Amino acid sequence: MDEILNEKNCGEKINSYTREDWQPLFELIPEIEKTTSFCERAQENKGQIIQIPYCEPAPIVLRFLKVVYSIPIIISFDWVSWEEGRKIASNPDFDFDSVNLVTKCKLITAIVRNDRFL
Repeated sequence: MDEILNEKNCGEKINSYTREDWQPLFELIPEIEKTTSFCERAQENKGQIIQIPYCEPAPIVLRFLKVVYSIPIIISFDWVSWEEGRKIASNPDFDFDSVNLVTKCKLITAIVRNDRFL
């Protein structure tokens, strides 16, 4: 099972990662940048039961999830109430160099976790 980091002590672990540890995530960047659709709306019909439409994630999304959980950079914290993260994520002009690595990982966590509720 992939490790999920604890918010209280994740900084030391995240900051100890080498470039080699991050490489699987870096390798996804070109494909992520070229991707125009990260999911496809789907509707499953099981006999007489028709489910509400849902999103079927693109292959790059599945690879991204596998990488962020395996490095690991997913942090256990109250992302639902994290106002700072909401402001950062909604600002297209935000300078990501202005925040530390833990904050960047928390942003990834919030996006990954929030995706389950869309």
